[in-house]
Amino acid sequence: MRTPSPRGSFVIISYWYLGGEPALATVLGVTVDSSFTSPLPLSVATGGDLWTIYETLPSSIKTYSHDAGTNGVVLSPIDAATSETLAIFSGSSTQDAIVATFNGQVIVNGHLPWDHQSTDDSDGLKDMGELYANEAGLADRLRGLERWRRARVTR
Repeated sequence: MRTPSPRGSFVIISYWYLGGEPALATVLGVTVDSSFTSPLPLSVATGGDLWTIYETLPSSIKTYSHDAGTNGVVLSPIDAATSETLAIFSGSSTQDAIVATFNGQVIVNGHLPWDHQSTDDSDGLKDMGELYANEAGLADRLRGLERWRRARVTR
């Protein structure tokens, strides 16, 4: 796989050791700026709706119940024109935690979801489950847009 599938397939990946796999990072459309060894809070990027697409997440996912040792990587998109930062670490707009690349066809999670096996709101649902449901919802929404675009081109 050199670039994502032109047939409209989507990839959602979370890989804590992406910095050790630069070829894979490149295929996914990101570079790794740094790694960290303690879980960092996650927040939605300014102007983004990843926190409310399907499930509603707390403003920051900060409670963690596990600590794996290597807890994730800070990402940067390779092509800013076809990428979007969906979430950031520690409230810092320069620490990308989740990046959509290739016009949303690939969603790369730089965090380790295993760390956050709790909830920071009162709905009783684990925040990571809600986050991944929202990522799947985003992919589904983009897939619908892609189908619509293809239908318009073939008319």
